[in-house]
Amino acid sequence: MIEIDNFIDKSYQDHIESSVTEDTFPWFYGDVIPDHVFDLSDTTQYVYKNGSNPHQFIHNLVLESEIRSNYFKLIEPLVKQLAVFYKKDIYIIRAKFNFLHKSSDTSYHYPHSDGNSKDVKTLIYYVNDSDGDTYLFNKTAPVLDYSNFEITQQVTPEKGKVIIFDALNLHSSSCPINSEHRIVLNINFKTLD
Repeated sequence: MIEIDNFIDKSYQDHIESSVTEDTFPWFYGDVIPDHVFDLSDTTQYVYKNGSNPHQFIHNLVLESEIRSNYFKLIEPLVKQLAVFYKKDIYIIRAKFNFLHKSSDTSYHYPHSDGNSKDVKTLIYYVNDSDGDTYLFNKTAPVLDYSNFEITQQVTPEKGKVIIFDALNLHSSSCPINSEHRIVLNINFKTLD
C-alpha cells in the first residue's frame, strides 16, 4: 500500500470538500457494498460477508469506464496528479464519492475487492478528517482459504490523504463514531504504458 499525505494542494482539498457538502450536490442512497459478486467491465468485485453492511450515499462519476456525471471535472486535477505520480497516463474504470453518516456501529463493513486483475489499482482519497477507518486485510480475491484472515493495515481518514493499493486486496470501510460524516473518493484505475 502507498500512503501519501496532502496528495493535492490545500486549496484544492477545500474546493472538493466544499463542493460535495453543498446542499445542491446530488447524493444517492445505496448499500455500502452490494450483497453479491458483480462485474464492472474490467473488474469483478468479490464480497465477503464478514462484518456489517450499512447504507451510505454515493455519487458515481465514472462507471464501466464512462463518465456519468458533470462533477467529473471536480476530480480531473486529482487524476492529473495521479498521472504525474505514476509518470503514465491513467485509465479510469470506476470513480465515485462515498458518504457515510455517524453511527454507533463499531464493526468494519464487508471486506471486498475492487478488481479481478493485478493491473487494476484502487485509490481512496479522504475528502474530510474523520474517524471511520479503512481496513486492509491479508487476503486477495478470490479468497479460498479463510484461515488466518486478519487486518494488516488500518488508515484513519485525514483530509487530502490518498492510499493506493492493488484492487485485488480485500479492504473495508467503517462508519464514523465521533465525526458527523466520512466522505471519500474511490477510484479504480489502470496505468497505461
